[in-house]
Amino acid sequence: MPEGIYYNKMQFFRFYKDGTFLDCLIKGEGDIKLISNWFNKENSSQIGIINGHYTVVNNTITFSTTGHFGDGRMIDYKGKINGTKEIIFDSLNHNNGRKTKNEKFIKL
Repeated sequence: MPEGIYYNKMQFFRFYKDGTFLDCLIKGEGDIKLISNWFNKENSSQIGIINGHYTVVNNTITFSTTGHFGDGRMIDYKGKINGTKEIIFDSLNHNNGRKTKNEKFIKL
């Protein structure tokens, strides 16, 4: 089970042991470690933070989340958990059919 914050260039996921996750986008530069101070369940009702549930079977994590731009799109994620330091995701955007492959998220 993943636990903690994983990120790429501008997207962050926070996974909890209970099967819940948070998702947010952050633009710009700054101290990336400050995110752990506010990106948590206590602040999950803030605009821009999406809540959801994930499942893990045989080191593969799957979940779906709504898009961040209010267009109602759903994005499906399927990732390979590589130890405790990274997850490699493939995703499918159901609004425009866009697929991404091998998108690396590093644990903070």
